[in-house]
Amino acid sequence: MNYRALRFVLSLIFIFTAAGAWAQSSVWVVSASKGKVYLAGSVHMLRPSDHPLPEEFARAYDSSEKVVFEVLPNEMEKKENAENFLRASVYNDGTSLRDHISPAA
Repeated sequence: MNYRALRFVLSLIFIFTAAGAWAQSSVWVVSASKGKVYLAGSVHMLRPSDHPLPEEFARAYDSSEKVVFEVLPNEMEKKENAENFLRASVYNDGTSLRDHISPAA
């Protein structure tokens, strides 16, 4: 995945995670005639009291043929990976997400 695509994916993750503050769950379903894609908000900063995860997570995992993480859970333990992830998650050119995605999107 190139740097621009990674930034876009991370931006979507942040949007969905922020939206989860008002949603019943942080699992969304995107459907089309060819199938479904489940999008789950970030779970790596949860408190012990947030466990177990809502049932929607189990249903999404059970219904999925493939699970993809933005970062493999054990990879964030490596300092260089955490630094790269953080560096890729922000704009360094003075712009913000609003400069790259229209209000309609």
